[in-house]
Amino acid sequence: MKKTLLIIALSIGVAACGSQSGKTDASAQSTAGGQFKGEGLMASSDCNTCHKPDVKLVGPSFKDIANKYSDGDIDKLADKVMQGGSGSWGDVPMAAHPAISKEDAKEMVKFILSHK
Repeated sequence: MKKTLLIIALSIGVAACGSQSGKTDASAQSTAGGQFKGEGLMASSDCNTCHKPDVKLVGPSFKDIANKYSDGDIDKLADKVMQGGSGSWGDVPMAAHPAISKEDAKEMVKFILSHK
């Protein structure tokens, strides 16, 4: 039953993928075009399959993550992005992303934390 729900949730996530319209804070690094570096990195990854700026999907929203963690947690959260895991937000595990560098994972986390 859990596998069926996970498959359904992931299917909805894939169908719901779209542009990010979350409110951001100037504390995250931005590129010359005004887009956050982490935002661009996330757009080229699978993050938006499970996460949205203001709505819980399979995983927590960026806003919920930003409200739970601070800038002091950037390294810890970057490791979580790279290694995956479960337990922080329920039973559904987050997939590991070992191909993402620590630097890129930190930029992604900074963008997420800008959604306070």
